[in-house]
Amino acid sequence: MNRLIESDVPTVVKNYEQHIKNRKTLQGQLAQLDMKIEQYMNRLMESDAPSVVKNYEQHIKKLEENKVEIMENIQKNSAPKRELDDILRTTVEFFENVSNLWKNGRFEEKRAVLKLAFSGKLA
Repeated sequence: MNRLIESDVPTVVKNYEQHIKNRKTLQGQLAQLDMKIEQYMNRLMESDAPSVVKNYEQHIKKLEENKVEIMENIQKNSAPKRELDDILRTTVEFFENVSNLWKNGRFEEKRAVLKLAFSGKLA
């Protein structure tokens, strides 16, 4: 079982680190969009030509739409549902109770234990 814990924990940590990296990337993109919007707003305030104003307004609208998409992505996908400590605790608790699951578990649970223990097919 230690082999399973040793192989599973790095995967959990790697996934968690990837979530954090994704969140930081999205937050960076959000900050860049905010800067661009501010730049266009400043240009808009300085401009008197109606065609230029309309063009800037269209750019600002597109940037705002992108900003909403990125904010939704940050909310949905960038953060793991649980913190790393909870994930690792659950993983370790599962592996600590495998023998109990094997003794008292249903057929499906025993099959899951076998699949975790052996990567290839059994005879």
